[in-house]
Amino acid sequence: MSADIDCLLGPKSLKELEALEKQISGKLRSNEPIDVEYWEQLLRNVAVYKSRAELSAVYRSIIENRLNDSRQEQRAEVFIVKEKLSLLLTDADEPMRALSRTVDYTRQLDPEPLLKLQSQDKALDVIAERTFLDQNVSLDKSELPQRLLICTPIGSGQAESHENEVCPLAASSVR
Repeated sequence: MSADIDCLLGPKSLKELEALEKQISGKLRSNEPIDVEYWEQLLRNVAVYKSRAELSAVYRSIIENRLNDSRQEQRAEVFIVKEKLSLLLTDADEPMRALSRTVDYTRQLDPEPLLKLQSQDKALDVIAERTFLDQNVSLDKSELPQRLLICTPIGSGQAESHENEVCPLAASSVR
């Protein structure tokens, strides 16, 4: 019988249980021939299920309030972290701003002269590195073309080409 009562009362909401309680109380007060023990037991079970429904509603409201509080705390934490990050980023921008300040022009800092070819070097044939290596890998130093244009690194301060010299990288690949 308890399984039947559970199936009957379990899925009902608080309002439905209150309406059912009123109907059962009305039936018990009526002068109809009924099984009074059954209806009184059902009324007691309705009271239990009403209490469960009320507790469930209170529980849901507590959980909802805690969830809202947790969300507000997270929003506050996000705001604090956002503020800290913005402070860190503005502090990190200071060195970049110092570096981005303009520097007075000097000829020593100008890369343009280092990028220009000498007039005598403009007459040389332009070939790809791979082609040069394919043509000259088997040659020894004495058989290299008479005049090679060897570019020195930009920071070396030398902008001229060196004839008949091989840079260390080219020498290792040519031998």
